[in-house]
Amino acid sequence: MKLELNDLNNGLVYLGDKLNVRMIFNFDEDSTILWSGIRLLTHPPCLKELQITKEDIFSKGVFEKG
Repeated sequence: MKLELNDLNNGLVYLGDKLNVRMIFNFDEDSTILWSGIRLLTHPPCLKELQITKEDIFSKGVFEKG
């Protein structure tokens, strides 16, 4: 499976603004998926990474090639 993420904000997002991302999935063969999602993380300079949000994309399913 190939996943392509495109940033629709041109690399700049201010605190409180929406981060718009286009995701394109391309399956090389028929696939069964139990869960798929995306997490937005931040890496502050002196702290460990912090999860800002997590969104489910798929939760169980069979996807055909293409």
